Amino acid sequence: MAQYNRPTLTTTDGSAVWGSFGKYDKVVAVVAGSSPYIPKTSGVGVAAVMVGASTVGGITGSLGGSIVHTDLTAGVVYEIGVSQINVASGTIYALYRNMNVT
Repeated sequence: MAQYNRPTLTTTDGSAVWGSFGKYDKVVAVVAGSSPYIPKTSGVGVAAVMVGASTVGGITGSLGGSIVHTDLTAGVVYEIGVSQINVASGTIYALYRNMNVT
């Protein structure tokens, strides 16, 4: 009987093995203790945010301006570049763009 050698997959194999991971491929949950959150990933930034229920806080856009929690609906993904996220209570999710999806 022939022996099957399973290939060793790494996280760098990514979409070549499993297909596209979707529009966003990394999520950071920003809570009061980790605020302010300033994205520092080289070459890739936060491309969208989603506010959790009962959240108090806000976001600052990549090129300035801000949006407070009262202007955001929980569970809705808002596609906006972000330079900073502040949370007093609850959670704001920072969504990083999957650079392998066009």
